[in-house]
Amino acid sequence: MNSRPSTALRFVLVGVCVLLLAWPSRAAQCPKSFQALHTPKRKGVTLVEMVVVTGILVGLAALSYPAVNSMLQKRKLDYAALQLKFKADAARIRAIQSGKTIELQYLAGERTYRIRESDTALVLSEHVLPEDVVFEGEAGSWSKPLHFFPNGRTASGSIEIQNPAGKNREIKVEGLLGRVLVTKPN
Repeated sequence: MNSRPSTALRFVLVGVCVLLLAWPSRAAQCPKSFQALHTPKRKGVTLVEMVVVTGILVGLAALSYPAVNSMLQKRKLDYAALQLKFKADAARIRAIQSGKTIELQYLAGERTYRIRESDTALVLSEHVLPEDVVFEGEAGSWSKPLHFFPNGRTASGSIEIQNPAGKNREIKVEGLLGRVLVTKPN
């Protein structure tokens, strides 16, 4: 096993030691090879030291960006799935309270979905998914509606949403119980 630290770790160690050398009381915490840089008369940090540390911090930020961006896209997708689940639950409750069949439809390949009365086609509300999250399907056509009946039951079905990275979530509607579930197909 190789006991030498990686290049990135060595850069971080050098940066930390450069900063520690600016404070004479902390100089003893650095390895002997770095203590040679320390002179007791120094009272500040040189421009070169600041540039090195800034470069290290920029490098670390650049290395962590893909992981952070991926996490943010996943969170946005999860948020969109929960938002859609709550709107579907609200449509079911509205059907029970009003005694009318309510339907949920979405525009495939887009971010728009609507909740409307089935009998009159009156649009009760129209919503938009968060940016970069779209419904799966052929772009530009309204989906087959999911029906929520006054007795609390629904027509079984599912809705899939996806983000630009290809990750998706499925919102399933169970017919007999009227439950709305969010699943992760991939």
